[in-house]
Amino acid sequence: MDNFIELMNEVVLQQVLIHPDNEKQRKYFLKTFLNINEEIINKKEEILYKGILNHIDIDKHGFTSDIILRYDDYAIRINIYNAKNDDFIIHILYGSVIDEAGKLLELRFTKNPPHKGEIIEENYLQNTDDPADKSLADLLKIRIIDLNRIQELDNSSAINRWLKFITAENSIERYEACENDEILTELYNWLE
Repeated sequence: MDNFIELMNEVVLQQVLIHPDNEKQRKYFLKTFLNINEEIINKKEEILYKGILNHIDIDKHGFTSDIILRYDDYAIRINIYNAKNDDFIIHILYGSVIDEAGKLLELRFTKNPPHKGEIIEENYLQNTDDPADKSLADLLKIRIIDLNRIQELDNSSAINRWLKFITAENSIERYEACENDEILTELYNWLE
């Protein structure tokens, strides 16, 4: 009997990320996708879960689930959900709690991408008056990942390995995503 644990489920991925055994993997996930400074991520971590702000809702958009992490004056809110159109979405809002505006990264896994070019299409907030101005790009990034082609990604970057790891449909795909990645291999073994 195959006990494969699918991670493209909001509650499962949430539980894997916040489990006390997976602190190293959680920090690796955050460093990989948010490019967080080592100094910030190594501060005392507080996981705010199971509180009034952290919930699982079923609404017109589908299921949603929150994780709130705090590293002194730096906060990260991860919202994971399955949309009605079958897209799997991870929203990560992050930044200093004293700043007025945070940054948002959206990872949208879809079988029907609006683009037909790259496997991962990156969109970002743009200054319409000056398209060469990239100063707003860090405030909002949306990565649309084509699920039909995700296994075509190579393992050359931590982002590619994480994307393949999360979307794996069986243990073999997940194991292959871990190639030459000690931290993901540890998570693979923990899941098995």
